[in-house]
Amino acid sequence: MNDDELVQRLRRTLHEQADAFRPRPGRLPTPDGAAADDDNLYRRDTGSEPRTAEYTLLPPTGPVPIFGRTSRRWPPLVALGAAVAAAAAVVAAVLVTSGRHPVTFKPLATQGTSAPAAPRPTMAPTIPPATAATVPATRPPSAPVPAGFAPASVTFVSPGDGWVLGRAGTSGSCAVLARTTDGGDHWSAVNAPSIAGSCGSGQPGTGLGLALRFADPRDGWIYTTSAGGAPSRLWSTHDGGATWTETTLPLPGATIASLEASGGYVQMVVYGTCTSGTTGCQGQAVEQILTSPVASDEWVPSPLQPPVGAGPVPSSQLTLWGTDGWLVGTDRTVVSGAELSGGTQWSAWTPPCSSAHGTGVLAAASANDLAAVCAEGVWGAPDPGLPTNEDWLFRSSDAGATFSPVAVVPGHQPQSVTAAPGQPLTIVVADAQRGLLASFDGGATWIPEAPGLSAAAPGPGHDFTYVGFTSASQGVAISSGPIPALYMTRDGGHNWTPVSF
Repeated sequence: MNDDELVQRLRRTLHEQADAFRPRPGRLPTPDGAAADDDNLYRRDTGSEPRTAEYTLLPPTGPVPIFGRTSRRWPPLVALGAAVAAAAAVVAAVLVTSGRHPVTFKPLATQGTSAPAAPRPTMAPTIPPATAATVPATRPPSAPVPAGFAPASVTFVSPGDGWVLGRAGTSGSCAVLARTTDGGDHWSAVNAPSIAGSCGSGQPGTGLGLALRFADPRDGWIYTTSAGGAPSRLWSTHDGGATWTETTLPLPGATIASLEASGGYVQMVVYGTCTSGTTGCQGQAVEQILTSPVASDEWVPSPLQPPVGAGPVPSSQLTLWGTDGWLVGTDRTVVSGAELSGGTQWSAWTPPCSSAHGTGVLAAASANDLAAVCAEGVWGAPDPGLPTNEDWLFRSSDAGATFSPVAVVPGHQPQSVTAAPGQPLTIVVADAQRGLLASFDGGATWIPEAPGLSAAAPGPGHDFTYVGFTSASQGVAISSGPIPALYMTRDGGHNWTPVSF
């Protein structure tokens, strides 16, 4: 066979293949049901809307009209090249799909596509897209934690990611924020707002009270508590701490009593003076609950305003689990309570310890399992059948609808209580006099100075004010005595060790 015969045979074969791929009369086929390629070409050329894509095949000779334009037949060599390319594409597709391993093809991202992609199922985003788009790709600059760092508040959003706010220095703003991403093994100092007065006289515990909470690696809050009558200040970050923005509180001279985040919302309790012009306002103290999505600073006050007691220093504790939560208000004794549902709806609730005539602290191991420690009979008669001046553990398994007394807690000034998530029998109490007290049988027995707890036992430098679990195995505690320190457990509360920064 000579070259001419080979060319002729190849030409006949390609024409036969081309005939086999000719479309039938009707709408030009497109993968997504959009207008045909000629429609899009017409739109690009003229800027007008395309005409209908219905067409009738014409004989392959002579000019072929395309929407008012003419397109002459391609020269034979051009047609031959196009047919060869089409045949090669078919062969390539056959080779790919005939292999032993499946191959997945992903479309390339292009600009100016002619038709929108097919709709996909949507889910509610964790944060608004506009906020997510502003999050920087890099973390804020970090540096070694300064010597003499005194922890004041701690928050973890996962076993690995945590922050500690504290002090270091003797003058001006000495607030320092430390960050870990490996569960507390290594720490670095990261960007924090400048907080005047946070050092006080230069001695730990003499400056403004400092507290922080993070909801996730991006959204967090730092605030000051009252010191010498000074109002609280509040800063928020939504880019992982790269920037902090101060927020104006809604009540004149407001003091933040508690702030916690869970379930996509952040809850805040403030005490202040009722706004002038409010019905019945005579300058009295009021308590207000505010809620905001974690990714924004859109604080909305709850219509519910729990009553404020007659004591000198009112305080409130927020306990959250998902979108559920509980508020215990204390002013010498427990004076108010509120219950959260759906992350935004607060309603009146009878809290534990409300008839104990003393203070109370609350913890949650699940949405149903709660634990409370009540100081019985400090300012009046204790609950019926319970001794005066004893701290008692109460438990609830119905989301706080009812509480039952369990046993005496061998401390005398409970500051905080926590229950391991999903493990309601594991309860740890931070006591101002007895250090950390642990129970692993739901409060039936307590281990005030068990092996491993001895480092966190009572004594100089072990005035514990906060304890909390991050997971069933990992927890944190703050000692704010003469030697402030952070303690951590990684075995469910059996052993607690001081953290080195």
